[in-house]
Amino acid sequence: MVITGGTQRVGSTQVRFDGSVTADGLGRFVTDQTAKRFMRKLSGSTRYVANLKIRDQRTDFSLDSNLVGLGIDLPLPLRKAGPESFPLRVAITPSAMLDNSTQSEEIRLSLGRNISARYLRARPASGSASWKLVRGGIGVNTPIPNNDSGVALAINLPTLDADAWRNVLNSLGADATSSTESTSPEQAFFAIDAINLRVTELTFAERNFDNAVIGANRVRGGWQINLNMNAMSGRATWEDPWSERGAGKITARLTQLKIEERDRSSMSDLLAGKKSFTELPGLDVIADNFELYGMRLGRLELAATNGSLTNAPGREWRISKLAITNPGAALRATGRWLASQNESQSTLNYEMDITDAGVLLDRVGFERTLRGGKGKMEGDLSWRGDPSQFDFPTLSGNLSLKLGSGQFLKADPGVAKLLGVMSLQSLPRRLTLDFRDIFSEGFAFDGIASTATITRGILKTDSFKMRGPNAVVLMDGTVDLIGETQNLTVVVIPELNAAGASVVYGLAVNPVVGLGAFLAQFFLKNPVAAVLTQDYQVTGPWKDPVIKKLTARRKPVESGNGQ
Repeated sequence: MVITGGTQRVGSTQVRFDGSVTADGLGRFVTDQTAKRFMRKLSGSTRYVANLKIRDQRTDFSLDSNLVGLGIDLPLPLRKAGPESFPLRVAITPSAMLDNSTQSEEIRLSLGRNISARYLRARPASGSASWKLVRGGIGVNTPIPNNDSGVALAINLPTLDADAWRNVLNSLGADATSSTESTSPEQAFFAIDAINLRVTELTFAERNFDNAVIGANRVRGGWQINLNMNAMSGRATWEDPWSERGAGKITARLTQLKIEERDRSSMSDLLAGKKSFTELPGLDVIADNFELYGMRLGRLELAATNGSLTNAPGREWRISKLAITNPGAALRATGRWLASQNESQSTLNYEMDITDAGVLLDRVGFERTLRGGKGKMEGDLSWRGDPSQFDFPTLSGNLSLKLGSGQFLKADPGVAKLLGVMSLQSLPRRLTLDFRDIFSEGFAFDGIASTATITRGILKTDSFKMRGPNAVVLMDGTVDLIGETQNLTVVVIPELNAAGASVVYGLAVNPVVGLGAFLAQFFLKNPVAAVLTQDYQVTGPWKDPVIKKLTARRKPVESGNGQ
């Protein structure tokens, strides 16, 4: 260091410091432990010029450096290689912004081309009390915000990785959400109380958000947040999980919540603990318009809590309320997710009141496959893994379905998949089952009733019954949800007289009676129907099923045995 200067003719003292400083030297200079850990992110050395002016017991200080030679190992926009120029200027000047009994100083800082900050600190004019921060503002690619108290941060950037900054702060042992009353003097300059954020592409909680506009203010124990972005808009509160790796609680009232297909793997990794968050927060979320992987599901209400397991190591995320409501249906469900070091298991109990099955299918991606249909579906499901997606190889459970009058519409089986088999786009009037050309508008039904079990991704039913104006259709067999194939027997009983139709209807709406028992009872009372009934086998992929007409397996005189 070269020091020059001295007392001037006007009575002031001016001193110039011209020297260099190393990252290690800065680390020895600071006393706060967080600041020491921060200094480890610096490397190399750089030159600086500082000027000190003292007059009438008032001090002006400035420091300038281009930081060439100093490396900064921090996320953007503060990342810097050693040879790069990143101009720094710090100025400390007396301020008359407070009353005469208080001594105050204004600190101004600029870094690079687009980062600037301004702080006001004060102490009593008499005595030797320490300086205390009154207020401050930091602007990144935007003007410094004006605020009455605390520290405000304003950011306007094309991209920002908030998760990377979170990881850095965690590694430093810094809590960016703690109040200035509990922080050291050095930390107080960066303990943010208000945030105004505009980012074209924001990474947060392992997700990417486009065109993010966020305003946040610290409240006791957390933050109040207003947000507007392509995937989410509304307001929320966040009970402070910053230093607890994902614990805490989020309460949100949103007008829109959108989870896109590109977020699927990130969500799965997040829930499985492969990312920086090892625990899900508690949730109290209401979203007026909820969209999941392109499906317009309607209004969402979700309440969940996170806690430790009582008798085993691991965590439990319990869903006390999951409600989704739209013009087609209302879903109510509860469930839980158990996660330990070696195993993860999800369970869900649900019931769905279906107002219009056609509208519901339209919303979940099966447009124009069904018209009408009112009823109820309920059951339970369990699978290995996290709640973000079903793991079909381990999926097990039960379901029950009752549906009132509706009509399957003529649709491309490649789009409708399994629905293409159920829809019977034409009744069998020939030696083979033709789904294409007999009923151009699709099969109309008066009722559908069925129960089914799922074991390791294989759905099995022996009681699918569908009654139409011209026939009753019965199905039993298995459906492979993993390979999207089926092995089903389809029995078509043509409409007979009114008495026979009433018997068929009475049995068909009972989802408990299996196919064999159903036929035994029906043919015992209607032996002639055994001759008119036709059997088919449906195998192969959902997209292109293979239809085969079976030889009649029953005779009128043998109909009572149900074979």
